Amino acid sequence: MTIFRGIVGRHFERKTGDVVFVNLSRLASQWEEIVNGALLKLEKDAMRRLDSLVATIQKLIASAGQEAPRIRQDLERLQELRDRLSPPG
Repeated sequence: MTIFRGIVGRHFERKTGDVVFVNLSRLASQWEEIVNGALLKLEKDAMRRLDSLVATIQKLIASAGQEAPRIRQDLERLQELRDRLSPPG
């Protein structure tokens, strides 16, 4: 009986390690999907807000008079920053 206890014990120790590894791998994969989805949503929201800001500034330029050149420069800087943040493609 003692012989079998050692063999069976080692068998279950190996099995337990394998099962834990598989389940942790699955959990990490699920977390990765959730985090990537949340980051994509944040990126889209940030781009939408930036586009809204640019549209507001363009409206200001149309009615700004002598401030228009400075506002245009600011708008160009914002567009450059947006282009840097946008993923290629």
